[in-house]
Amino acid sequence: MAKMPTPLPVDPLARARLQQRVVSMVSSSALVHSGDVDGLARLLTDAVGRLLDIERVGVWLFNESKDELVCRDLFVLSRGSHEAGAVLRRAEFAEEFHYLVNEKYVDAHDPLTDPRTRGYVEGYLKPNRITAMLDAVVRIGEELIGTVCFEHVDRAHRWQDDEIVFASQLGDQLALTVSIARQRNVAAQLRLREAELCELNATLEQRVEERTESLHRTRVALMQAEELAALGRMVAGVAHELNTPVGNALLIATTLRERTREAASMLEMGTLSRSGLAAHFSETVEQSALVEHSLARAAALVDNFKQLALDQASQVRRRFDLREVVLQTTSALGPRLRRAGATLEVELPEGVIVDAYPGPLEQVIDNLVMNALVHGFAERTGGTVRVGARVVDAEVHLSVADDGHGVPLEIQSRIFDPFFTTRLGRGGSGIGLATVHGIVTRLFGGRIALSSVPGEGARFDIVFPSAAPEGPARDAR
Repeated sequence: MAKMPTPLPVDPLARARLQQRVVSMVSSSALVHSGDVDGLARLLTDAVGRLLDIERVGVWLFNESKDELVCRDLFVLSRGSHEAGAVLRRAEFAEEFHYLVNEKYVDAHDPLTDPRTRGYVEGYLKPNRITAMLDAVVRIGEELIGTVCFEHVDRAHRWQDDEIVFASQLGDQLALTVSIARQRNVAAQLRLREAELCELNATLEQRVEERTESLHRTRVALMQAEELAALGRMVAGVAHELNTPVGNALLIATTLRERTREAASMLEMGTLSRSGLAAHFSETVEQSALVEHSLARAAALVDNFKQLALDQASQVRRRFDLREVVLQTTSALGPRLRRAGATLEVELPEGVIVDAYPGPLEQVIDNLVMNALVHGFAERTGGTVRVGARVVDAEVHLSVADDGHGVPLEIQSRIFDPFFTTRLGRGGSGIGLATVHGIVTRLFGGRIALSSVPGEGARFDIVFPSAAPEGPARDAR
């Protein structure tokens, strides 16, 4: 048996930096939110292979019946080529599929002898000279959808914790993209059914009643499917948002452990110089700061997710003066307005009594004003935010408007979608306006609409009854 070549030395810190670069490149790509699964797979495999010197990087997804694993893209580094279409059938690899279903990953340091991969030896591993294999399982919620696969050829390699976390992060991005693609497909089906209904109303009057009922049932089923798809997107979004800072912290911690182990060994052997010790301490301080930053980001995201979940049972309902609550909220925003060089104008009638939830209303106003500061006045100084209200037929009409950049036409229909943000990778989580929409529609039984002309500002109009409903209202956009 030929001796396995000695693996190339790898700097853990350099590898961590490259991993972070790839995650940032993939997560910020427009391919994610467009639902372009094959495009993202090609970008992912190419970046991992070239930057991290992995000979074969593949994305494999299950078919609808979950009995076949189909290669959506395989990048081969030595050839610089992409290929797709290979199929692994559950009937032929039942034991190997079992491990994928029940594990988070398969880290085969020697796949020729590993029981989890032995079924692939003759038909796949030996022909491709694969000597190390890592499969990171990709899920949407509890649903298994595929794997991200790293494969070394003709060289020994032992998979490290940071590499496993890195592969899982990429899997989260893939899951998010698949969820969005499914949601768009459901929406297209719904539009098709509605078009069919319109055609029937115009051409088949004698069968309108019968077919309308049938199409109504179809529409209800499709709406339920759309809600499930949206839930899957949210779950994937939560997993991605949290996994990125937590994963980064783990990568850096792993690097610190290896550096500390090296320093301890040099100290024991008496080869650690004063300058080397100083450099080690400097690097430790730098990396510790990065860990702290990542974990602080994760903690902030957890708080935001709690807001998005909107537990109505925890809200305190009472009668309150609308003007007092709004002025109290806007007064607290004074420091942030001054830092942005913006002014706030409030025009509210006196004596408007509302029977609802003052805390969530404060959250709505706070989020809308901050949205104007962050997005409307981005990369500029100064501007005006106007908050106004009036009462019409026992309904409160509340508005928050600004004279900032406005909202581009192409994203206005998605502005209230959970985890949709134009500031991906720059601190935006995409849940602020989704939270506002949930409070207004579900808790207050109202409605909210955006009107905006790019370059001329944006205006959010909120209408809700002066007495909130007793039970949760249906969330309708």
